[in-house]
Amino acid sequence: KAGVPLFKALTLLKKRAGSKKLGAVVSNIRDSITRGSSMKNALLGMGKTFPDLFISSVAAGEAAGITDKTLEKLAGLVTDGFGED
Repeated sequence: KAGVPLFKALTLLKKRAGSKKLGAVVSNIRDSITRGSSMKNALLGMGKTFPDLFISSVAAGEAAGITDKTLEKLAGLVTDGFGED
């Protein structure tokens, strides 16, 4: 949103990840996108790490050209406890 390209944002997120596991997930997503995958396909490549609703929302955001807004909304859901049992 602040004009930071996705690659750079994912690189910063990887550096600030609170765990090695999260850092590896972010790194794999970033590398997949760098190789030309869509964000949706990069997330799908992570197995069951992300809920189907999350991936479907990202796909819809990509198709509509509003990936940044979609990710912002999803981040809000995650920080509000989305997906917690």
